[in-house]
Amino acid sequence: MRKFILMQLLCLTGIWGQSAQTSAAMSASATRTDSLYTFRFVQGKDAFYVPWRENGTQLGQLTDLLQSHREAVVNGSIPVVVNGYCTGQASRQENLHMAAVHSNRVKSELIVRTDITEDCFKTTNHAAEYNGLRNVVTVTLRIPVAEGDLRTERDFSSVNDTDSADSGNKRKPETSVQPAAPAQSEKRTQTEASTQPKVSVSSAPSADEKSLAPFSFRLNLLRWATLTPDLGIEYRPCTRLGILLNATWTSWSWQHKSRRYALWNLSPQIRYYLGTEHRGYLGLLYQTGDFNYKLSDTGRQGNYHGIGLTGGYLWMLTPHWGIDFHLAAGYTHAEYNKYTLTDGIRVHHPDGRTKNYWGINSTGLTLVWKIGGNK
Repeated sequence: MRKFILMQLLCLTGIWGQSAQTSAAMSASATRTDSLYTFRFVQGKDAFYVPWRENGTQLGQLTDLLQSHREAVVNGSIPVVVNGYCTGQASRQENLHMAAVHSNRVKSELIVRTDITEDCFKTTNHAAEYNGLRNVVTVTLRIPVAEGDLRTERDFSSVNDTDSADSGNKRKPETSVQPAAPAQSEKRTQTEASTQPKVSVSSAPSADEKSLAPFSFRLNLLRWATLTPDLGIEYRPCTRLGILLNATWTSWSWQHKSRRYALWNLSPQIRYYLGTEHRGYLGLLYQTGDFNYKLSDTGRQGNYHGIGLTGGYLWMLTPHWGIDFHLAAGYTHAEYNKYTLTDGIRVHHPDGRTKNYWGINSTGLTLVWKIGGNK
């Protein structure tokens, strides 16, 4: 009886052990999966529209995956394989060029959102379709099972920008080799890590910094609508910081110079751009100028100075053209004299006046033209 019970226990132990090994193997197999993400572009357009189709969902999922494996991606153990596909242009070279532009757009978004570098990507561009789609960029990550199975760049075949004679659905976006045994792979990874310099975020400028347009011209459309010419320039030394200077001047008179509208204004401003796309911003504004208003029998002539906190949003319509909405609120101090006209001669009142104002002191609906860069 004891022998029978002992044999039953041994059988159950063997079955349980085999089941555990099978479960572990299935879990490992499930972990080692290629994560493929597809981003679609509008035919003939080089801009990456995140809200279009499923681009936003795909980008969010890919961003989360890159952030969870960022250390391995940055040190080269998990390369990010990017394939750009384009057809429909006039020539093969134009298709390859557009595919490269699309690939760069996607990589720039990933660099901005996850703070990785250009060296983390393996890029191939094709003058071909992908699964029947004419303008597509695919991004693939090969996630290893464990740290000892991490593969470095030498485990992947080199990828160059080439043409593809076959359609994208007949070829895989990347070429990989089978990983070595865990012990050998771990030993090789440790050896290469000791001989090769580590890639850090600060060692090379990001793609967003490389494509940054350092200068942009600006026209405040609200001022132009009131026949007040306005011109500004912004300098972006980095993606987060903006330094602006706006100048305004106008001089109008009518009804035989009995009515007058004249002013000049200088308004320097410094901004700090927020978010991963660097579109919203907060900043500090200073303005100074002279004015001469005579819209009735009594005119006012003087000068003013003001300071305020500004905020707004930059909405890019194309890579080089955009609309800037801004609003500033703060303090303005004005000193002026009233005057009247007698036989065409300006007669000032003897007492000067001052006015202190707290509230909105600057608004803008500004047309922006970026010079250079890709964004």
